[in-house]
Amino acid sequence: MKIFKKINNLIFILKGKKMRKTRSKVIFTSLRENEVMKEIEGYPYYYVTNQGRVLSTKPLGKSKSESDLREVVLSLGNQRYYYANIYNEHNIRCSLRVHRLVYQYFNGVNDSLKEGFVIDHIDHDALNNHSWNLRQITQSENVLHYHKNKKK
Repeated sequence: MKIFKKINNLIFILKGKKMRKTRSKVIFTSLRENEVMKEIEGYPYYYVTNQGRVLSTKPLGKSKSESDLREVVLSLGNQRYYYANIYNEHNIRCSLRVHRLVYQYFNGVNDSLKEGFVIDHIDHDALNNHSWNLRQITQSENVLHYHKNKKK
């Protein structure tokens, strides 16, 4: 039996024993206005968007066919950054920082991060992972930027 609940034009669905055990909600979605998604290399069925979302078409349960587009539930790490727990091509779960994924796929030069550099959130909000809010700077620039704009 499937239980559907519609909230703000998103459909939440709970199904199967596995879903009930974890109490996870699967959020089926579509792309927002001006949102672009790119496939994450080495992680089939997973996509990152320029608005900081991670999406999946990975089959649910025992199904072998791709399912509809849905949002991956992000977790908040102890450093106050969002992480996406996704499965690579060998079906091994990996925890990836969302802001680094967004930068790499939408702002990065040659899809890589320079050695000795970090990703900075321009507006100081570590949860705002829009591509326009991310830039690559040195660690020392990041420390200066933090102290210069620290709330008193």
